[in-house]
Amino acid sequence: MFVNPVRVPFPRTGEIPALVARQSSELLGRLRPTSVSSYDRLVSLFRPARKVSCPNGDYWELYVSKTALPTWRETGGSMGSVGDPRGDLIMLPFTVIGAIWGMLIAPLLRFVVLLPVAVVRGRRSRAVRIEAVRTYPDREVLLWTTTDGSVAGVLDEIAAGLVAGKIVQPEGAVYSGREQD
Repeated sequence: MFVNPVRVPFPRTGEIPALVARQSSELLGRLRPTSVSSYDRLVSLFRPARKVSCPNGDYWELYVSKTALPTWRETGGSMGSVGDPRGDLIMLPFTVIGAIWGMLIAPLLRFVVLLPVAVVRGRRSRAVRIEAVRTYPDREVLLWTTTDGSVAGVLDEIAAGLVAGKIVQPEGAVYSGREQD
């Protein structure tokens, strides 16, 4: 038995990415749970939830997360004193290895070990951190802490305050202070 195939026009080369994107977004729309709260869309450790500019030209990025990343701590190593030039040349490789260990390898190992602990603490906690970060001319971080239920309103108030050039104290949040590097 012979069946007539249905003629489907093949899309032109430029239309293929749009067709694939449309089909994949339709599929993801069906797979995604329908009850995604606005809070879940806001929480991101590496992508800002909002970007705002102040009247004086400052540019702020607002990050919302439940995880406080471990700090990067370099171990203090002494470079020693200057002495015999021949002895200093012999010690040079050990000094370089010690510097690499103290400034890169040991802090990286510490960070990798403490990161899962920080993630687990954040998942168990109801506290949400909102950080406003300005990187130019000097890096400055403002930190607020709030709860899961009031993230959207607090984030709106903080963004509106920064646009007005003010540091605000929204209801339902605690302003923890300023950190400058």
